[in-house]
Amino acid sequence: MQSYLSMTIVISKIAIVIAAMTLDVILLGYLPNPSFGQAIPFLPEADSNIVTSSRNHTIIQSNDSNNTKSEQNNKPLFTGKSNSSLHPLNNSNNNGNSDTTNTTKLLPSKVNNITTVSATITKTTNLSNTKNLDKFGISKLYPTKPNGEEWYMDMSNPTSDPRFNFNDQFKHTERSSSDSKFNFNRNPDGSWNVASSEVRLEAYTSAGYDQSKIVTYNQRELAAKGYMQSPNDWKNVEITGYVKYNSGKSDENFDWYARGGKHTDDNKGCEGTAYKGDLYYSGNSEFGKEQSHPHGFISTDTKLNAVSPLQGKWIGFKFVMYNLPPKIGNITMTTATTANTPVKLENWINENADGKTWTKIDEKIDYGGWGKSGNRCGGTQDQIITWGGPIATFRWDNADSVDIKNFSVREIQLPVPK
Repeated sequence: MQSYLSMTIVISKIAIVIAAMTLDVILLGYLPNPSFGQAIPFLPEADSNIVTSSRNHTIIQSNDSNNTKSEQNNKPLFTGKSNSSLHPLNNSNNNGNSDTTNTTKLLPSKVNNITTVSATITKTTNLSNTKNLDKFGISKLYPTKPNGEEWYMDMSNPTSDPRFNFNDQFKHTERSSSDSKFNFNRNPDGSWNVASSEVRLEAYTSAGYDQSKIVTYNQRELAAKGYMQSPNDWKNVEITGYVKYNSGKSDENFDWYARGGKHTDDNKGCEGTAYKGDLYYSGNSEFGKEQSHPHGFISTDTKLNAVSPLQGKWIGFKFVMYNLPPKIGNITMTTATTANTPVKLENWINENADGKTWTKIDEKIDYGGWGKSGNRCGGTQDQIITWGGPIATFRWDNADSVDIKNFSVREIQLPVPK
């Protein structure tokens, strides 16, 4: 009898263990996967700055867009990859045919006794859908605005293009072309070689450049009107160029810019407004803002070693700028008509020059509080440049020889706010 009772107890215990294991399996099947590769779901999407890349790290996305020149800040404790996109591209035409990874540099800190790390995100996107390619077969980061302005370099005969100021790069300055010693020759591969210490290549909208149509340089009036010369001025744009830096005398930079006209001292330099995306020959990155030429220029801190040095290789460089919906307090407005409209700036590179794999190496949002001398032209000292301008420019200095190809400027469709 005692043996029977002992056997019954053992069987009961086994049954309890089996039942517990079954319950665990059922719960695991229905509970969320305990993986931390996505934004925290209970936070509002617009405010979801807390993300996690693995079970061992909590990452707080850095909102500091002013990158420091400190070498120490460019030495990560850990580098990882996450499949979650913190700021997904608005590629509405790519039908999901893209691969995006975020490379995250982590530095430790403490928040409420919880070890966290500040993250600087570098986004790499591979866009392969043919619907998302420009006429050169290069991926568009943002779709072209319907019926928007587009300009593409005439690779067969660039100097014949009336919308490309190539023959006289100093056409809108006080100097003449003879000062530039400008040499321009076609390479065997169809690209073009530019040999000059100072280069300014200008692309116009379909309206061209006509200074007589610019009726005001008052920056408050320009902000209210939305353009400097014509309603189709370059404003929300993706500027693309492929370059090969062959030789030069110093570490200068490629400088793509727009949102202004000619950059001279005429009219107190007030026509020379611009946002600028800079890629240095050494591989550094920064942004510039020019509220008047040349007195009102200011730049962000340089982001060191954003890409490997450029000499001797082809590289694609895109500078993107677009207006964001303005905010009043914590409320995002639906129309960008107020004076507090912020502007987003992005630098992207295609380091292997395949036309498809683009990496965002730098970004900046101008919320105001960045700038000087805007009051020289009737604006505030830190006036946000929200208006368009008739000229987009490709510039570089102190390079003895640069090969170029497939330059373009496109008016982009504004990303949908998240």
